[in-house]
Amino acid sequence: EAGDAMRGAVTGVPWYWELEERYDTAKRFVKAFRDKYDRVPTGYAAETYSAVMELCEAIERAGEANVEKVIKALEGHEFARVRSPRSKPRRNQWETILGVGYT
Repeated sequence: EAGDAMRGAVTGVPWYWELEERYDTAKRFVKAFRDKYDRVPTGYAAETYSAVMELCEAIERAGEANVEKVIKALEGHEFARVRSPRSKPRRNQWETILGVGYT
């Protein structure tokens, strides 16, 4: 346990449930997650949900689960599942979220 060593430390985080205050997409996801699991989602839950849903929709757009067709369906597509929109599926470009450690 890091304890007091983490107090005040600042780090980048990929997702935080309080993004529900900034994005309707995050608000809908957090509400659905809370309703089902009675707790707030982790960043891992948000990223997994986003990836699976985007893949499922890309397969639908491609018409089949053919790798090349799915890649084409993803290229140029704007992603906005639980965060701000992003349209570069082969790059991990998001706004930076800073988290401050506390104990």
